[in-house]
This record gives sequence, C-alpha cells and structure tokens, in this order.
Amino acid sequence: MARWFRASFGGTLWCIALYTLYGYFLVRHHAGLISSGMELLISFGMTPLITPGDDDLTSMTHLLGSALFFGCTLGVLNALVNMAASVRVFTIGMLGKRDAILYLVLGGVCSYFSYSREFPVLSLIFGFFCPLAFFLPWIAIMRKARQRKRSHMRWLVFLGIMCSPFLFLAAAGSSSYETIRDSLLLTRAGQSLSAFYYTHTPLAAHVIAPVASRDQKVIAVSSSIGKIGPLPHGTLWIRAKDPCSVSGSSLVLSREPLACQSIVIEDSHAANQNNRIFREYGTAFDHNRTIRSAIGLFLFKGPVFLIPLLFLAWLSLWIADVFERSRVLSFLMITVYILAFLPAAHTQVLRGRLVLDPERIHEYILSEHETKRYLAITTYPESFSVQEISRYAQDSSARIRINALLAAAQHKNQGYFALFTRALKDPQLNVRTKACWGLGLMGTQQALSVLEDVLVHDSSWYVRGYAHGAIGRIRPVSRVVEMP
Repeated sequence: MARWFRASFGGTLWCIALYTLYGYFLVRHHAGLISSGMELLISFGMTPLITPGDDDLTSMTHLLGSALFFGCTLGVLNALVNMAASVRVFTIGMLGKRDAILYLVLGGVCSYFSYSREFPVLSLIFGFFCPLAFFLPWIAIMRKARQRKRSHMRWLVFLGIMCSPFLFLAAAGSSSYETIRDSLLLTRAGQSLSAFYYTHTPLAAHVIAPVASRDQKVIAVSSSIGKIGPLPHGTLWIRAKDPCSVSGSSLVLSREPLACQSIVIEDSHAANQNNRIFREYGTAFDHNRTIRSAIGLFLFKGPVFLIPLLFLAWLSLWIADVFERSRVLSFLMITVYILAFLPAAHTQVLRGRLVLDPERIHEYILSEHETKRYLAITTYPESFSVQEISRYAQDSSARIRINALLAAAQHKNQGYFALFTRALKDPQLNVRTKACWGLGLMGTQQALSVLEDVLVHDSSWYVRGYAHGAIGRIRPVSRVVEMP
C-alpha cells in the first residue's frame, strides 16, 4: 500500500507539471487578448484595468504562476481519475491487453475535463498524454519500491486518529473559503501564499470566465446594426464596416453571417435588448466552459477534500511502520500532529462559548486576545458601534481589518468614508478590496473620485478590478465609438 501512495504521488506531480504547461498556453493566449483589448480602451479614452505592457501580461514568471492554477486543479483532478484506475493495476500486479482500452477511456475523460474550444487539438493531445504522464512514474516507483507486510488494522487505527481533528474542523465550518482566506493571514508563509494566489488570479480567471463576467470587454458591432440597447459597465462598443478586423474584441455582432465567429441578430430589436447579448447569445463565445465546470467540480463537489485525506492515509501508513520499530516515536509523532490542531480547536471552543452566550460579545470586543476579537467581528458584526468598527479597521491583525471593513460596508454609514479611504493604503490587498467594495456601496461622488484614483494607481490588478466593479455601482462607464 505504501508503494501505491508513493507511486500515485509521483504520478500526480507529473500531471500537475503537464497541466501547468497546458495552462501556460491558455494564459499566454489570453494575455495577448487582454493586451489588444486594453489598447482599444486606451485609444478611445477609457481607463484600462491593466496596461498592455504590464508584467502581469508579459512576464514569463507571472504567466507560469497563473498557469500553475490549472496544474493544481485540472492536473490534480485528472491525477485522481488515473489514481482510481491504478487500483486495478495495483491489485492485479501487471498490465494486460484490456488496459489499452482503459488507457483510451482515461484519455477521453482527461480530454473532456480539460477541453478548450480555443485549443481543441491541444486539449486532446494533453488529455491523452495525461495517463502516460501519470503511469510512467507510477510504474517506475512501483518497481523500485520494496514490498513489505503491514498490519492493516493498525494502519486503520492510525488513520482514524489522524483524520479525526481534520474532520472535526471541517464539520465545524473551518473549511469555508472565508475561514481559509483569513487563516492564511496568520503566518508569513500563509501571507505569501495568499499574495501569490490573488496576484495571479485575474489572468487565470480571464481564461475560464464567460465574457459577461469579465470586468472590461470590447464588442465589435457591424455598421448594419442600428440601436444597441443597454450598455453594461466596462463595455466598449466599436462600430466597424468589418467588425471581424477589430483585434482584441470579446464579441462580434452583425445582422448577417460573417467570415469570423459572430452573434447574428436576426430581429429588428435593439441588439442588446434586455441585456440578451451577455445573458443569452454570449454563451457561444464561452470557449472554456468545460474547463470551468471541471475546476468547479474539483473545488466545490468533493474531489479537493480527497487530497488531504489521501495524504493523511499515506502519513498514517508511515507512522504505522514507525510503530513497529519504536512505539515511543510513533506516539510522539501523533502527539505533535494533534497539538498542531489545538489552536484551531481552541478557536472553535471560543466560538461555541460566544454563540451559546451572546452576552460575552463585549468581553470579546475588548479582549487583547486576537482570536477573541476576530470571533467577535465575524460572529456578531451588528453588535459593534461606529467607534468599535473604526478601531478594529486599524487592528494589527489583517484578518480583523478585513472583517471590520465588511461590517462597515454593510452599515452603509457615510461616516465611514475616511475609514475606507485610509484602508486603501493598507499593505494587505484583501483589506483594500473590501475598502473598494464599501466605497461602491456608499455611492457618492466623493467615493467615485477616490475609486477612480485607485483604478489608476493601485499596484494590484486584483484590487483595481474591485475598484472598477465599485465604480460601476455608482456610475457605469461604457462607450459607443466608430472605427476610423
């Protein structure tokens, strides 16, 4: 069994590398599309979210960092598929003729999960190469590793012990996105990981997001189309005799079929009546919908939780081996492992006390204990006064500042304007995004002026995206122009 875990781990690493390379082709292509679109926005007097020559679009390091998102999602998902198939090979102990059929099935599944209509041939090549990338290192490790007899009952006992704290925290709600986001800010390593994720998110998101979900988009419109209709925030509509020639456009509209892929408006109504271009017709340009669904399956439907469970199963097997040589050392390892969960368990105990006795809220609000203050602002934000929220928004803990700004935004109190403005200079980018969100909910001209400054000067593409969305709540920005 230990051989299978080691071999599966090796195969998974190769799948991650394979789909990071695949992701690189996707993000590089979309970086070019974004650059072309931003050039059009600039040429027609609109403020772009990112300049065409920005490092986030041109740096090899950044492109690979964004591509890693696909390696760690599609690569791991497809590795899990191959891992499940490897159980049969592991049980039988040899490869047979029927495994050729199994290979084709695995290649088809991997191709489906990673299929892109932008690169259909490349999708199939990577999909059918994926089982090979998994099983070549898998077979090599299986042949080299020594086979030992082990007590499966002892392994199961250790596995139960190792999984208990993990499952307890998951059941208590500690696996939610917000909790994970906040917990990463408690350590320097977590902060670095968080910053890496949010820095590379915009480019990776552009690959899988439907056109309607992108912050800024260029729509090329045939001159035969008269009235356009509603103009959503962040859209540039370019009328042209040859709309197919508009490089960098997200969509092409016409009254008749064109040489390029376009949305043909067959009736006499406004082209975007009831926002139908993005609500209905835009799906024809949703080239990576299958990839988005596969990533959603991996992150939100259960497979992602198999990763820590498989790791714990492997770790339990190793500790079971250690037990045979030194019981003291194995119990010491188990103790250290359980102690690592104590801070999180203590947080759940404190949360339970507060929920059972809400009158403790004032004790928690005034506490010098960071965890108690965090629990106060996340559990009962409505209990905070304006002064208390203002104080929490300047707390030394970044996760407390984030949630204080969320509470302030929900109050929609104009007195928080200075608080949000000050938070825009916070070193933690999630604090700045929440400040943008709060200013957008205020909806004042003063807030609009501040957000427009953020859109131009903030160093983070992710934060500028929040500022752009907040501007749209106050005064949507769009434009219709004629191509010279």
